[in-house]
Amino acid sequence: MRVILLKDVRGIGRKLEIKEVSDGYARNFLLPRGLAKAADPNSVKNLEAKKAGQEEEARKMRSSLTVLAKRLESEKFVFPVKTGSKNEVFGSVTAGDIREKIIAAARADLECDVVLDKPLRAVGNFKIAVRYGYGVEGRIDVELVPATLPQSK
Repeated sequence: MRVILLKDVRGIGRKLEIKEVSDGYARNFLLPRGLAKAADPNSVKNLEAKKAGQEEEARKMRSSLTVLAKRLESEKFVFPVKTGSKNEVFGSVTAGDIREKIIAAARADLECDVVLDKPLRAVGNFKIAVRYGYGVEGRIDVELVPATLPQSK
């Protein structure tokens, strides 16, 4: 029996794939649990239209994320950090801190992944890899500078 998988099924296939399975497996396991539906000609046609729409949406997202990545690569993200007398940093700048600055600079709700081996704990310039999704990656400049404290009178 040909079925369209509605969810990923281990050992069978991924969501929205058309697979040939035994009649008993489809009737007794996949269909009752809502993991698949029968692949009649009408549902196959709807599936192909849905996949085409998803591919078009993914292409648009990829192109807009590529433009955003290029724009963010030209910016420098500056983090003022508290330092001691010998420029040792108190605390650190984490991937979450960098992600928040990226989202603020992008002015959009963005799901990005900042690739950081360990939190930044030194004053200086760093090139940080960022994954924006849909296969789009980029590198941004991050600079940690000593914070200037207000002078007391």
